Amino acid sequence: MIDATAKRNQNGSRRRGQVGNRLRETRYLYQAGKRPSLTRVDKSVQPTKSEELRSFLLLTVVMAPVLTGMIIAGYGFLVWMMQIIAGPPTGG
Repeated sequence: MIDATAKRNQNGSRRRGQVGNRLRETRYLYQAGKRPSLTRVDKSVQPTKSEELRSFLLLTVVMAPVLTGMIIAGYGFLVWMMQIIAGPPTGG
């Protein structure tokens, strides 16, 4: 007989089980006094389309404008500090 957790995993929630197994394996290695491999990549866990869309929107809607604003503000601050130190530009 299949319990509810196994049945749920068979119905498509495979990823949660794999992540849980990885956590259990890591916990076991730490308890055994060994360090888990941090470079191991589980290629069977692929990002879903919704995760990719969320990442894309985060990068394009939030991070790109924030980074652009910080670069422009940094340049403005640099010019302002240079004008305080060296004085305003003269017409020559």
